[in-house]
Amino acid sequence: MAIRRISRYAVFCLLLLTVISTTKSFAQDANGGSFLPFRYPHAESRAPADPANKTQAATQQGNQPAITPLSARRKLKFGLREAFATPGAYVGPAIGAFITERREVKAPGKTGEDKFADGLSRFARAYATRSSAELLGSGIYPILFKQDPRYYPSPRRGFGDRVLYAAGRTFVTRGDNGRSQANFSRLLGNLTSSGLANLYERNAVRRRDAFGRPVLFERRVGAGPTFESFGISTAVESVNHIVFDEFNLIGKLRKLIHK
Repeated sequence: MAIRRISRYAVFCLLLLTVISTTKSFAQDANGGSFLPFRYPHAESRAPADPANKTQAATQQGNQPAITPLSARRKLKFGLREAFATPGAYVGPAIGAFITERREVKAPGKTGEDKFADGLSRFARAYATRSSAELLGSGIYPILFKQDPRYYPSPRRGFGDRVLYAAGRTFVTRGDNGRSQANFSRLLGNLTSSGLANLYERNAVRRRDAFGRPVLFERRVGAGPTFESFGISTAVESVNHIVFDEFNLIGKLRKLIHK
């Protein structure tokens, strides 16, 4: 129970941080500030603006390159890659399944093989939830809502500002029109995958009586667990943006190893 309370507090704190960051982003966009950052991973720059083309010139004002929106096909390809072809697609579910399985109170007489099979089952369910969230939030919903699923590093320099910016990317994103928008794609992707998990999730046993019969469960199915899972997955998404996308921890570790 303590772990669940800590996770709720962590989710609340991250939501508070991201609300502050989201408010700043929309305020900047409303005041005419550019949403476009200084660096553009996986982004395509257009040719220099033609002065005769007022729309293009306005898009590229301030000597900032415009970004070509992804086609529907490329968005779907991006979503498939995020769902099935990245290390996080497997590491995250494996860690989550391991923690859940270790905390569950097993029935008497279960062998090591039985426990291993239960662990694989947990991993499969966690993987299904994570991959569906990525496919929907990074591929299908960006097509429907005309939003860019890619992450663009912060134009800010301060550590705190960069943390707030990165955390807020779960809630605000760049639309295909180049303006800041509520990140319906990511939020609905997380919510939909959490809802779909009700089809295959099962409650975890937390206590058994002297005869091995379950007497206390951790609910993992229903409206409450669905929204709790949505909050946790959204908070984890914000942490991933901070650690891996904004500050590129993996890239920095690789540089240290190869020195």
